[in-house]
Amino acid sequence: MAQQEIPAQWRREVCAILATEKTGSKIRWTGDAETRYEASASVVKMRAGDNNPVWQNEIYQPICDYLSGRQATGCPVTMDYPPGHTYEFLFSYRGETFSGKILLFKDRQRVLVLSAHLADFEKLSCE
Repeated sequence: MAQQEIPAQWRREVCAILATEKTGSKIRWTGDAETRYEASASVVKMRAGDNNPVWQNEIYQPICDYLSGRQATGCPVTMDYPPGHTYEFLFSYRGETFSGKILLFKDRQRVLVLSAHLADFEKLSCE
């Protein structure tokens, strides 16, 4: 299966939730996603000479920038738990390619960040 356009409604709903920056309530992270993001963002910041701390909300805008584009494509991901709709995609953060995977819960009011880190592959799982 090849990448496909990520549905516009999913993208709008995810970006609206990320725009709230309500990490911990509307925006949850898996432990692995949090650890890998912090390590990746630290590396990217150090390369740019930025020694400021890494904050989770710094990644929300780059994700939404990608998802708001006309050609936002990715791979649907089937998961047994938690219930919702998940997409995997590649996006740019400070000039580096990052891998993102986000689940929009069935209530369409919350997301779970499953991945947001330097891409360790050139292609997505569906390619």
